[in-house]
Amino acid sequence: MAKQAAGELWSDSGFVFTTRYGTPLERRNFNRRFVDRSVRAGVRQVRPHDARYVAAVRHVKAPVGRSLPGL
Repeated sequence: MAKQAAGELWSDSGFVFTTRYGTPLERRNFNRRFVDRSVRAGVRQVRPHDARYVAAVRHVKAPVGRSLPGL
């Protein structure tokens, strides 16, 4: 969808999370957006690394054959 919207301005970087033009996100901008969205969602603020760690631990501890919402 973003690729279509960007049209000829799209840069195929191969990254999963990119800017609207397909270029890699800068860490500073990603962290700022992560905090903004956490505030809007009303959840406790954590570092992106911590959120990834919690998701990984919950996935590993989940019973076999049970998928976690959002993963």
